[in-house]
Amino acid sequence: MRLAGGRVRVGALERPDFDEVRRNAEAEIRAEFATLAVAPDERLRLAAEAVDQAEEEKAALLPERDEALNSLAFYTTARGVYLSAGITRRGLLRVQQRALGLPRDANMPPRPEQPAAARAAGVRFVKCDVHTRRSGR
Repeated sequence: MRLAGGRVRVGALERPDFDEVRRNAEAEIRAEFATLAVAPDERLRLAAEAVDQAEEEKAALLPERDEALNSLAFYTTARGVYLSAGITRRGLLRVQQRALGLPRDANMPPRPEQPAAARAAGVRFVKCDVHTRRSGR
């Protein structure tokens, strides 16, 4: 529902369990390397390649993450959006500044003016169907 200021009220955000994600990734890599019968130097090289690949995959997802973060931060009443993305408040501020085309040391517009500034900068509202996916509709 649209509210004053062009914002949409959203329910509470679920924060992924990043510690669990890290533990799962570590266990997966350990299991994969446990099956390899290679010298320690070769194992280290393979581990470094796996880390590089994971970092590249993560970097490829950053534009999508930033688009969702900006949509939530500028157009909804959601609070603590940065927590759901596993970044700091300062990190969210930097993402928002980039979206608005502001220099790193520039002040953000006041909260009531942010939706209009975002629209002017071309930040689009990303419609989320999380609730429909959970309920099976």
